[in-house]
Amino acid sequence: MIVFSIKRVMPTSGIAYVLLFIVGFAVGPRCDSVTAAVFDACLLSGTARFGAQYFLHGLAALAFLVFVGEVWARVQAAQKNTGSLAALMLTGGVLWSAIWLVGTGLAAAASDPGDFQVNAEGARSTLVLTDALLLAEASGILYLPLALFLGATALATKQTAALPNWLSATAAGLALLFIMASGLQLVLEAWLVFPMLPLFMIWVIAASVVMLRDVA
Repeated sequence: MIVFSIKRVMPTSGIAYVLLFIVGFAVGPRCDSVTAAVFDACLLSGTARFGAQYFLHGLAALAFLVFVGEVWARVQAAQKNTGSLAALMLTGGVLWSAIWLVGTGLAAAASDPGDFQVNAEGARSTLVLTDALLLAEASGILYLPLALFLGATALATKQTAALPNWLSATAAGLALLFIMASGLQLVLEAWLVFPMLPLFMIWVIAASVVMLRDVA
């Protein structure tokens, strides 16, 4: 009974990832001013909301890690030789989760009100850096592990039928889009990769629903 319950819960990790990610952005304050004084005042007044945002995004990264493990387990359960695809899939998923865990951890530490009052300039620089790495122009190359996860998942699930063909094909298309967007973002310094995340999240939800249906 417990094993069956775990099998039912694991596929929902993808849905949990999407919900936690979206809610995290919804609860976070908007401190976009380039004026240091206004930014500092916004940060200090929204410390609790910042903390909630980073906590929820950290949980989202962990939920995605569980989702990656569930997809990997389905590929392994097929008992077909996929070469290094399963390992690449796991590596890409783990790396991308680790990037978000480190980024949110640094941002959470920088937004601590006590530390911020002691070293406002350092804390502000850390927040700007993590925002640039995870969300803005500099984030392009950091999304390549996600492209690796999607590409390897597409090929591995196609070979093993661990996911329906349409999900494998969609994953392959998303991998190519992320690779192209990452390259263009680095060259053009434009905000291209992060706005594509909703497409990825739709794929995650669809894969979660399929896996959940299979164990129902």
